[in-house]
Amino acid sequence: MAPNPYPEATVFHSEARSLVSSVVGQEFRIPVWLPPSYAQSERTYPVLYVTDSNLMFGMATDAVALLLFGQEIPEIIVVGIAYPMQSYDDWARIRRRDLTPTAMPDRPGSGGADRFLTFLRTELFPFIETNYWVDPADRALFGYSLGGLFTLYTLFSQPSLFRRYIAGSPSVKWDASTLLQVEAAYAVEHRTLPATLFMSSGSLEVNPKAIDTLSAVQNFDAILRGRHYDGFHHEYLVFDGETHLSGVAPALVRGAKSIYASAPAS
Repeated sequence: MAPNPYPEATVFHSEARSLVSSVVGQEFRIPVWLPPSYAQSERTYPVLYVTDSNLMFGMATDAVALLLFGQEIPEIIVVGIAYPMQSYDDWARIRRRDLTPTAMPDRPGSGGADRFLTFLRTELFPFIETNYWVDPADRALFGYSLGGLFTLYTLFSQPSLFRRYIAGSPSVKWDASTLLQVEAAYAVEHRTLPATLFMSSGSLEVNPKAIDTLSAVQNFDAILRGRHYDGFHHEYLVFDGETHLSGVAPALVRGAKSIYASAPAS
């Protein structure tokens, strides 16, 4: 393919950063979107971290900007986590490495979620919190599909890393539903879970010949509701008429509104 002679399109109020991780052994592209008041302010802002940002960053910033225009959420900073690549195949391979908690023989390279979490905690967070006016006590995480699995895995393995979580159509069936074991182990040791979670599925995620997420996520939702964790705020929605792929945008919009519902709009 010949090089593109035209400049790439950009997102308003955004900055393109990069970060080389010694933990993962990977260079990451870190796009950052700043709210309209940022340039004239020295106050700190909540941060929404977005996995799969090779695809999700533009959608996430558009959704946040529209919600800000309507004063439906507070002003936040959006930080994407992406890779320096242009191929969907390469992106799919690397995301599978970073977003899955266990290795599966038929998914080469999978199982790197703990290492990816270490990258977030020891490298990405310090980078963002050194270079931007952010509130370290108010981090949020968005993930979809495998990213949703990673979001829930983070919630129950290292819950103090984030205050708010959006898990869209999470792949809770990964590796014989290992996520259920992680949550059950957490429940044995803890009665509290100081976090806010929004979780979603599409009503059409029931085709056995396609990605079938609905029943598994409904079951996980029932488990969470039965725990009665102190300090845990949890909303689960099924989007009528949406598939696994068409449910991404609704998960972003409704998820942002849900997790920031108690925060004052700007």
